[in-house]
Amino acid sequence: MHDADFPGGVVVDPTPITAGEEITILYNGPLARQGAGQIYLHVGYGDARSWHNVQEYKMSRTGWGWVKTLEMPNET
Repeated sequence: MHDADFPGGVVVDPTPITAGEEITILYNGPLARQGAGQIYLHVGYGDARSWHNVQEYKMSRTGWGWVKTLEMPNET
């Protein structure tokens, strides 16, 4: 996992993202640093203006920040 010192404090690993494989999202941005009690990941697929299969996932707090692992769907 990479350091979350990117703009917004978000890291996605691995990249590039591959359908059918797991990815891990790490968030250590402003909400995490200000002591948020819970963080939710808002996820969707497709063009940035037209997401589909939009869902929210509860993230888990770790020593690195908030983390969620997901399997990327095979969308055909």
